[in-house]
Amino acid sequence: MARSRYRFAEHDRPHFLTCTVVEWLPVFTRQEAVQVLFDAWTHQQQQDGLQLYGFVVLENHLHAVAQAPDLPKTWRGFKSFTARQLLDLLRAYGAQPLLDRMAFAYKAHRIPINPIDVASPCLRQFWLRTIERADQRCFIPPETPPA
Repeated sequence: MARSRYRFAEHDRPHFLTCTVVEWLPVFTRQEAVQVLFDAWTHQQQQDGLQLYGFVVLENHLHAVAQAPDLPKTWRGFKSFTARQLLDLLRAYGAQPLLDRMAFAYKAHRIPINPIDVASPCLRQFWLRTIERADQRCFIPPETPPA
């Protein structure tokens, strides 16, 4: 699951939470994958004081309404643990195309790509000319001192 951008205003209050699988890949199509989520939630209910008020698990994302004494830490632990467990499960099932796609998305996320570097030569030339023209239009001549 992708990194979180959640902002928890009040850590001990219920929050509506969403987790998406990288590239929206269909990971939760098998009962075993969903069971990983249930096992993690059960553990967190017992160990971290997680209160789960409701949830929906779809093939490529999930929603939950949850509360915990330290919800950011609890949710971060949930995402980290389930991601590792799901990767192990996918390896065990030999879901190599899915794992390859995830690895590609991970690498693409980590390496900043300049669109000018990967564009076709014709498109690259167009972009460079456009940028050059924009720079020329933005040029503000220095003020001349009053005579």
